Amino acid sequence: MRTTTVLLIEDDDDFRELLEASLRRDGFQVLPYRDAPSVVPLLSRIDVIVVDQRLPGRDGLSVLAELRALGARVPALLMSGFADAELARSARALGAIGVFAKPFDLDDLRTALRLLRPPERAAE
Repeated sequence: MRTTTVLLIEDDDDFRELLEASLRRDGFQVLPYRDAPSVVPLLSRIDVIVVDQRLPGRDGLSVLAELRALGARVPALLMSGFADAELARSARALGAIGVFAKPFDLDDLRTALRLLRPPERAAE
């Protein structure tokens, strides 16, 4: 089975490291970032994005907006310590498939990511 590559964007160093270690133990490849990079150069390398809403310089919704503007079909999950119904609506309108309100159970995130595993690619 092909390894799922997760772009993980979380500014809290301890929480990002916890998520990264947990996901790596589950067999995911993780590309960790403290702040939101442009996703354009990363699109060919990632299968799913997990992004925090509040980041230095740029928020998670702007990352989702960038994906939508590009027409990218990469699944995205938004995390927020300030999640509410309006944020969830905004995130879904921008293509997020889920919003995780912090604190959340890591098992819930890992389950969601397992369900998003991409199908095997045909040999090229």
